[in-house]
Amino acid sequence: MVVKFEEVKDFKSGARWITQGVTNITLKDILNGISLAALFLMLYAGLYLCIGKPFLPDGPAWAIMIIWAAAVICSFLAERIFIPGAVGMLCSGLFLRNVAGGLLVHGLKASWSKQIRAAALSIIFLRSGLEIELGIFKVLRWRPVKLLLIPGMVEAFFDGGLMIKIFGMPATFAFATGFILKAVGPALVIQAMFEVQQQRLGVRKAIPATVVAAASFDDMVAITGYTIFINVAVQGEGDRGWAIAHGPLSVVFGILAGMAAALFCSITILWNNKFKRTFIVFFTALAMKYFFDHFSFTSGGALGSLTLGLLVKELWKRGWPPGLSVDKGSEASQQVERHVRWTWRFLMMPLLFGLIGTTINFSTLQSGTIPKSVGIVFAGLGVRMVVTFCTMFGSGLTILEQVFFAIAWSPKATVQAALAALPNDAVNAAYKRGTPMWTQYHAFAQDTLAISVFAIIICGTFGMIAIRWLSPLLLEKSEDAGDDNIHRPMFSAVTTKSHAIDGAPSASLAAGTTERQGPISEAELVPMGGMPVIPKEASIGPSPGRLGYVDEDITAIACGHSQKGGESQEMRNRIRAQSNAVASHLDRIEEVALGIQKPRDPEQGRSMSDTAHADQLISAVRDLRQALLDEPDPASDLMEMGSSEFMRASTYQSRLRHRPRTGEGASGSQSLADSAGPADGHVQ
Repeated sequence: MVVKFEEVKDFKSGARWITQGVTNITLKDILNGISLAALFLMLYAGLYLCIGKPFLPDGPAWAIMIIWAAAVICSFLAERIFIPGAVGMLCSGLFLRNVAGGLLVHGLKASWSKQIRAAALSIIFLRSGLEIELGIFKVLRWRPVKLLLIPGMVEAFFDGGLMIKIFGMPATFAFATGFILKAVGPALVIQAMFEVQQQRLGVRKAIPATVVAAASFDDMVAITGYTIFINVAVQGEGDRGWAIAHGPLSVVFGILAGMAAALFCSITILWNNKFKRTFIVFFTALAMKYFFDHFSFTSGGALGSLTLGLLVKELWKRGWPPGLSVDKGSEASQQVERHVRWTWRFLMMPLLFGLIGTTINFSTLQSGTIPKSVGIVFAGLGVRMVVTFCTMFGSGLTILEQVFFAIAWSPKATVQAALAALPNDAVNAAYKRGTPMWTQYHAFAQDTLAISVFAIIICGTFGMIAIRWLSPLLLEKSEDAGDDNIHRPMFSAVTTKSHAIDGAPSASLAAGTTERQGPISEAELVPMGGMPVIPKEASIGPSPGRLGYVDEDITAIACGHSQKGGESQEMRNRIRAQSNAVASHLDRIEEVALGIQKPRDPEQGRSMSDTAHADQLISAVRDLRQALLDEPDPASDLMEMGSSEFMRASTYQSRLRHRPRTGEGASGSQSLADSAGPADGHVQ
């Protein structure tokens, strides 16, 4: 018997809730595991027969494949007991390194590990750029900006101060480590907020969207702060002035290179399908990262990748540069973002977290490093939560909602895994191995690595579990999704070309007008029930204005459906468009029923049969609406998503929910009938 979270009342039921994920492994899970194992073995056989020695048990390629496979398995098991998969991946690396003397991975070469981590860092920041939704700040204004800047900056300098005192680090090196520790894990935070949004918790005040918007930019602040401090801290034997200027120049050069790369990738007359666009963006980001690494501007490549993703998305959406772009709209960036996310989730994420785990050898750590590291993580987490709580004062939130923000801003994983080993790389590049300076700074870099690993384990696990357990207690549940309006102000900025329904122009247009370019009022877009009026051609393709958080031109109604073939994304778009169309027509049917219920003449009576039929019709409509509401979004990827995917997926159910016009009684139909106007103006 499956135990639901709300049924957890004691230790026994709580233990059953935690372990049921493992005990309820299905035949499908087993078959998926067998199929993946078979694919893995066939890939290994082909690579071994082709390349040879590196794939033998003492070779570096063998070690990489073992790390990837172990990370995937441990991630699956961790998620079954409600622990973040990233923590499971990290623990798999720790296990491989510290059990049996690291026998399975002793062939791993430092150069291989470094290059794979560089590629993963590039993908992380490319993905962040593609996911950033600048438009959300028009709605949420200063709340996510405060959340983004204040708690993390305070924690970075607080943790740095502790490391100066406890580990004896130089101030600049300690603050560089502080900026590594300050960053939240966007993947963890976004997934947790989507679960909160699905439960309709905090949506009235846009709490999940605020956290997602802030998390999208947090990587940028972390990498910028780290870059500035680490280049001052690790100066090597060169010119001191150049070493100090190196950090800011890395930021400037990275942003400029990203802008140039975005212009190059925006020429869609060359990259005229989604696969070309994915490959050119992906390879350009990797080329930038390795180019900057070659000239010791390590962080410049990461910032270049972030700038590339952020800018190329906007250029694709606007069809710029003119004359060199074949189309415009957000579909291109969504497709590329999906491919990059898939590459990250199934290839680079297991490798990155597994490799970071293998860098920690407990037998070589200095005495006291582990308890000191754990103490710093807990102290920093406590300060971060208190500062986050205080930061959200004056934002129209209750005390409990401020507590939720403090908890929601605590999960960490991705940025720590990506940056934790960079100080050690910087030390190896700046100082000759074996010298006193190398020995001292290498020890500091190992301390940074240990603290980052424990930050992932502690903060990632605590944050995700605390959000799942406490969000129902801290946040108000909105029973009416009409309050879930965080995206609706954006709709009023959408320009559209009106569509005729059954050959006639929309009733919202002036007489004799068949086309209008300009802002849509909320009343026109959401005439009743919280649903947009959807023309019948929506059944053959999605309209961006109805599929998610956008502010582009709705004239691209069939975007993405001119290509041949049955791509899965096209099918998801069709399903999503069909669901929107059904939801809109339900509103029309309900209004017709209300019109039947309401007498045409105040002195005219109403037969009981008409009333009964209308009640049955309304009841059937609401049952169908609830059935649609209970279905998951076919376009969402619950395994992991980005902020833009969160914005698209989290509004799916909002568009299906009905906004009551007055208080509904037991029957509901009479009160609605009394408050509804004639249906003639809306039903085409």
